[in-house]
Order: sequence, then C-alpha cells, then structure tokens
Amino acid sequence: MRGVNYPYAWFPQHDLNKQFADIASTCANTVRVVLANGEQWDRVNGKSVAKIIATAKAHQLVTMLEVHDITGFGEKETAADPQTAIDYWLSDDIRKAIEGEEGFVLINIANEPFGNFSDPQLGHDLWLEFHMDAVKKLRAAGLKHTIVVDAPNWGQDSHMLMRDGKSAQTLFNSDSDKNLIFSVHMYQLFGSDKKVVDYLQTFVDRKFPLIVGEFAADHGPEHDVAEQAILSYSEKLSIGYLGWSWSGNSEGLGSLDIVNYFDVNQLSAWGETLINSKNGIRATSVKCSCFPHNDD
Repeated sequence: MRGVNYPYAWFPQHDLNKQFADIASTCANTVRVVLANGEQWDRVNGKSVAKIIATAKAHQLVTMLEVHDITGFGEKETAADPQTAIDYWLSDDIRKAIEGEEGFVLINIANEPFGNFSDPQLGHDLWLEFHMDAVKKLRAAGLKHTIVVDAPNWGQDSHMLMRDGKSAQTLFNSDSDKNLIFSVHMYQLFGSDKKVVDYLQTFVDRKFPLIVGEFAADHGPEHDVAEQAILSYSEKLSIGYLGWSWSGNSEGLGSLDIVNYFDVNQLSAWGETLINSKNGIRATSVKCSCFPHNDD
C-alpha cells in the first residue's frame, strides 16, 4: 500500500471525484477513508459508502474504510463503545455497499479503538477481546474482506504488547479466513530511526502482515516523527504506508496536512516528503492490475 488518509466524515461537502482524482495523481494506490457511525459525528450511510468505493475504483484506488467514532475508548470520554463499530459494519445499508467489493475494499474495524489504561495489560486484553469478537462476528456474517486491526494505545502500541506478545498470533489465528492485517500508527513514540526499524523488523521476522496505517513528519510542533525512516524501511521491508492526512487537520496540527486547503497544487512540506521524496509514494507505488481498464 502507498497512499493517504482522507477525512470524508468531517468534510463530505468536497467534490469527491476531484479529490480522489487528485490523490490518484500522486501515484497513490490506496486511500484510507474516515467514516462515522453516528456516535460522535454524522453517520456516513451506505449510499455514501457506495459512492466512496465507486469513485475510488474509478481512479484505481483501493479503499480502506474505518470507523472513527471509537478513537481512544477507555481514555477519551467522548469515544463511542467499540461494539458500535461492529454494529455499523453489520448494518444492512453498509453491508449492501461493501459486499461484492472484497477485491477493492478493506475493513479497518475501528480507528485507534483503545486509548491508554493505567493497567497496560488490562487495556491490551480488552483490545484483544474486542477484536477477536469483531473478527468472529464479521466472518460469521459472511464478510470476506481483508480485515485491518489498529494497534492499541491510540494505534501506537506504546507498550509493544501487540508487537512482542502472543496477542498478534492469537488474533491472527482467530480469523477463519487468515485474511487480517495489523496496523500501527507512527507518531511521537516513533521519533527515532531505531524505534521505527525495531518495530517494523520485528513484525517481518514474526511473519505477521503489517502496515503503517497513519504517520506524519510530526504530531504537532513539539513531537517529531522519524518519517524518513518510516518511508525508507517500509520500502526496504515491503510494508505498506498511508500518510495522515490529505487536508483539514485541526488547529495546532496543520503541519499534518499533505495538501493545503484540499488543493493538490498546494503541497505542504510534509506532503512534498510523502509524495516526492526518494522513498515516497510517487517513486515506490505500484498500481493494482485488478482494476478494469477502458481500452478506448
């Protein structure tokens, strides 16, 4: 995967066809799309999800869909119960939109669904229990898509329990289809090359599929990220990455915008690195050959 995160749930007013065309013009092959299930933000319904998928396919982009309302559960007071994410995927209109699209759509069950707990092991156990239940229910309902699981601790696996413990093997084995990818979000906890390399290499050595589902050059002015190491070692180790995020970040996090004002002609410094550097999207992306082509 080589691509970006797109904040659809918060900015549905933008011309989706133009935005995805602009994303595709960077040579991205994947777009991770922020959805909402109605717990914190307006629910993105099945009709909208179907439009997102169709528009992405038209521009030869694989779509990864994620529910954002659950972010930071257990620490963030406004976070929705993770079970509501399962309910969203199994709702009639969302199932109608995604069924039959297994070759083009990945289900990222919930974005960063658990925050930090005073007892790290308890938080990790809850993370594992939820995801095992979610995978079981999605498969029992007949959903055959690739499933993506965000790491605990706001996606950063800060105690390295997903990386080093038994939970990754347990969770992978629990998927009857063995069609599951782990996703780590690399922000301030990955401020050195060594931390990036150690994390990625461990997953490769353990033979678990991994992507860097979110990362940027910083996480605000006080929190540096080793973005060049993420780019170079992801390429070296054949690991997918998705930069956060296309545009529209909140005040104080504007440096995470890949393009300014949703305009592909206004690349930020971060966007320039992500798209045009030696190990960036344009130099390393390969488009999927599975998309239909118009020979005319």
